[in-house]
Amino acid sequence: MPISARENIHILAAVLRSGEEPILSRAQMQRVVKSHRAHQEYLKYHGTLEDSDDDDGPQNEDAWLFEDLAVLTRLYSRLKDKDQLISLIFEVGRNLTIYSPANDEFS
Repeated sequence: MPISARENIHILAAVLRSGEEPILSRAQMQRVVKSHRAHQEYLKYHGTLEDSDDDDGPQNEDAWLFEDLAVLTRLYSRLKDKDQLISLIFEVGRNLTIYSPANDEFS
């Protein structure tokens, strides 16, 4: 499906449209395109609001699908970041134990 140069592509849409496994069926691909366009329209509307509290979310089920997928992607990304940070903290803690003054041979 050709994409015009002016169309803003969300990273999620690019990943879902790619030919990587698992490959989406034609109907699933059409749903991704439809949901992406509906979500873009919602984001345009959301950008015109003066107060974000006035926003109840997308009015279109297709836009909701894409919004939910985008939120899920952000949550998984934050979970991965949290796991990496915890791993780094434990690694630094382990290294501090190895190099602590109590383990110094010259004491």
